[in-house]
Amino acid sequence: MTAPPAAAPPPVDVPSFAFEGGRTVETTGDPVQLYKGLLEYSLRSRWERPEDSDDVNFVAEVEVAVDRSGQVSDPVWKKSSGNKRWDDSVRQAIAQTTSMSRPPPANFPARVLVRFDVAETESILP
Repeated sequence: MTAPPAAAPPPVDVPSFAFEGGRTVETTGDPVQLYKGLLEYSLRSRWERPEDSDDVNFVAEVEVAVDRSGQVSDPVWKKSSGNKRWDDSVRQAIAQTTSMSRPPPANFPARVLVRFDVAETESILP
């Protein structure tokens, strides 16, 4: 007696993995990029941007120094958002981030540009 032919199961509709509020996963193994991501996360996690403004197009870019021990200092503004309250909230986040939890890798640059904008922060969860 022969077994009946195997039938493939019906196709399954798999939902998309893109969802609101999802966090971008860092997939690099480069220690410099990983540390830069940690620095950006540390700064943005302390950022309390004003919620009562239409800031979808606001962008601020600040370059910070990171020394060999992980101390963060010497912020230099490269681009202002044009809104004093919003920029002040960025200044406060930078002032609250004085050091990292670990030192940077040996080839980490002495200065790093960090961008503050709504699109970047909406994808980061604590």
